[in-house]
Amino acid sequence: MTWFVPLLLAVRRRALEARRQHRSALFVALSATAAVVTVVALALLGVLATALWMVGLWWLATAVGLAVAWAYFPWTLARDVAVPLGKPRLAAWLARRSSQFGAHRDGAAVVAAAWAMCRQREPSADDLVWVEAQRDAAGRVGDCEVLATGLLAAARGDLAGARALIESLALLPEVTPAARELAAEWLATADAAAGDWRLLLARSTRHTHPKLAVDPIATGLPPDLPPLARPPTGRLTLLWPPTTGSYLLEGVAQCLLDTPDAPGASALVLRWLEAPARLRTWPLVRRALSARDATAPPAAPPADAPAPDASGSDLFATAVARHVVAMCAQSAGVLGPRQVAAAAAAWDTALASADARTTLLARALDVGAPPDAGHRVLDELARTATDELVGLVLAAELPVAAFDDLGSTAPGSLLAACAQRVRHRLLSDLELTVSRTATRVAAGQRLPALDEWRELLALRAAHARACRIGGEPLRRLAFPHLHEELTRWGVGLWNDRGEHVLSDAITYWLLAEALAVGDAQAIDCHARNASLAIPARR
Repeated sequence: MTWFVPLLLAVRRRALEARRQHRSALFVALSATAAVVTVVALALLGVLATALWMVGLWWLATAVGLAVAWAYFPWTLARDVAVPLGKPRLAAWLARRSSQFGAHRDGAAVVAAAWAMCRQREPSADDLVWVEAQRDAAGRVGDCEVLATGLLAAARGDLAGARALIESLALLPEVTPAARELAAEWLATADAAAGDWRLLLARSTRHTHPKLAVDPIATGLPPDLPPLARPPTGRLTLLWPPTTGSYLLEGVAQCLLDTPDAPGASALVLRWLEAPARLRTWPLVRRALSARDATAPPAAPPADAPAPDASGSDLFATAVARHVVAMCAQSAGVLGPRQVAAAAAAWDTALASADARTTLLARALDVGAPPDAGHRVLDELARTATDELVGLVLAAELPVAAFDDLGSTAPGSLLAACAQRVRHRLLSDLELTVSRTATRVAAGQRLPALDEWRELLALRAAHARACRIGGEPLRRLAFPHLHEELTRWGVGLWNDRGEHVLSDAITYWLLAEALAVGDAQAIDCHARNASLAIPARR
């Protein structure tokens, strides 16, 4: 029975995946197989128990019944009783005794306990300490420990931190199906609560890397990596495997967005009947059903902020007006590259105009200023305008490459100076952030494993932001420092601390960056590290 329940659950998971992928024949075949095997197994067990009872071995028949119930129902009790009641210790105890998790029982117990913490109205300090102690006793960090930490952050009210941690499971090579299913359902629920239906649907189609079992989109790895010799880590190919709850929310999202593969009314109601929490999800289903018959008006394209007329005689006034337009657009969250380019072009026109410069210099002489005062004012004006435009670009996270597409970055122009300063500031900030981590690692200052993971996530976020704004030139400039400073970090986590999953995540990141910039020596180094097999948990 210890092997039968996990096998049956694997077949059911595969059937749900096939159903999501619209492979109806495979779904029907797998569902029928699971149903027939379940009925036959229960019938045989029933016949065996009845026969034992009839020959007087009632105690053995009772033992068989209890063994069957114990093999199948502990996780059901944990999920449907202990978690809703907010009992982390009971949830962990039941999950640890469920046969469906196999070698992942301890991780499933920590996840169940953290999940139960989310159901407490006011998280108990004693329970929080106990769950964290159970998590830290795992020996090393894997996907269950990261998910449990994210759920504990949600229990404390830190939803942004919880989302960042739970989404980071995409970077981890360890795959625990139950943890991934719960993570997928939590993220789908969070997206539904925020109304971000497109993100919900985009996540449902993500697949793991065929060799590494990580998300190639999140890690930046190409779909084929010939240098790696590591075999596939498991059959699970969907990064976020479906559950009945997440599958229902995907159907709601498809109806609300009016996608071509949106389920019909009867299919959506069937998903609702299969999913949990029917009373709470029925309003969403009604909204989705009504949206199928409504025709949404086409969204109007966003209009650029109005720009003042540049035909006036006062060029500096025009430049100031365009600058103000850009600042107002940034405050309203609608700043685009065209507003920045227009302001920079207006400043270039004003600063290069002989008439405007002569007027300003003459005014400086009229008020008795030093002979070079007018020139210093013009230089300071150009620097101030450039610095403020740099601040606008960074605040709005506008990609510098968009200015090149506008053809406005001629050498010597104010916009070219702005783009150069943006890249320089981003590179300096990124190198400082990386150096802080490298200095700590070189000094032997160890953080708890989960704090090491948070630091890696912060570094990845800072690097992604810098590359998103600065583009490929900045990415190439940043990689040598990244490779030199962080390789030691990953090696130390593997060799000295046994945090193989975290070390692999660092290696994947550095390998992806090496492939992106074409550094052959770094590719060879990190590919050899990435090909090492992760030791099993002791």
